[in-house]
Amino acid sequence: MANWLFIYMAGAYIGRHWRQTIEEGLHQKAIAAVLCICSVLSFIMLQQHPSLYWTLLYYLSGAMLIWYLLCLIRLPQAREWMGNTFYIYAVHFMIIQFGNKVVHKMAGDSMYIGMLLFVVLPVVVVIFCYYTSRFMARYTPGIWKILSGNR
Repeated sequence: MANWLFIYMAGAYIGRHWRQTIEEGLHQKAIAAVLCICSVLSFIMLQQHPSLYWTLLYYLSGAMLIWYLLCLIRLPQAREWMGNTFYIYAVHFMIIQFGNKVVHKMAGDSMYIGMLLFVVLPVVVVIFCYYTSRFMARYTPGIWKILSGNR
């Protein structure tokens, strides 16, 4: 928990204090160089001296570098179901738990069943969330605004 809290807080700090620099594309080459250097150095230091500090720096700089590189390529327009990320985040655990319990009651505990569930349940969650989001947006917009984070 503390690991990801550090990364979220760093992202919030960057978004709050360096927003103009990032959004206007100022110093793009310098940002890329710093991110590459931080990623490589934190990886080397993590291998030499494993600790929480180097792990967090490695995760943070790696995630920032990947995000930066993704911004350089032209990505396709997001599909409608991709806008439901907050809703999927909010309800996926309950759907996964329900699916696991039902299948394990019906089929028993098996490594192969577990592997199949690991692959199939995320697809089931996305499909379920897509159709329930369309239903709620049409028939219960007040509830949908709450569950979607008012997006």
